[in-house]
Amino acid sequence: NSEYTKHFTIRKAQAQHWYDLSVGNSSYHICMTASVQKKRLSCGIYIPDDKELFHLFEENKDVFFKAFNEEGEWKEAAKATRIMIYKSIDISDESLWQSAYDWFLENAVKFKQTAKKIDK
Repeated sequence: NSEYTKHFTIRKAQAQHWYDLSVGNSSYHICMTASVQKKRLSCGIYIPDDKELFHLFEENKDVFFKAFNEEGEWKEAAKATRIMIYKSIDISDESLWQSAYDWFLENAVKFKQTAKKIDK
């Protein structure tokens, strides 16, 4: 997908339920997961160890809300933090894989662009 390759470097996929994308900033990255059990996809920003950055993003929830038309889930743990959105989908159904792939690409790009607007 040419839109995807404008924003991310292609990496070989591994046999895992998650896939991370570099955004050119070591403070955070885009994380994507697929759960067969929960029948859902997730896409978001993972911040391993920078509460200040998480709070900056949180102060700008309205920017994220505008980009995604939803607030998403904001998780703050002892060390790492996340901002996630979800899509219900049965990924065991191969006929839905293209739809899932398109959702991942669209939202990964949106997360990257939205985060870059805030973290200048």
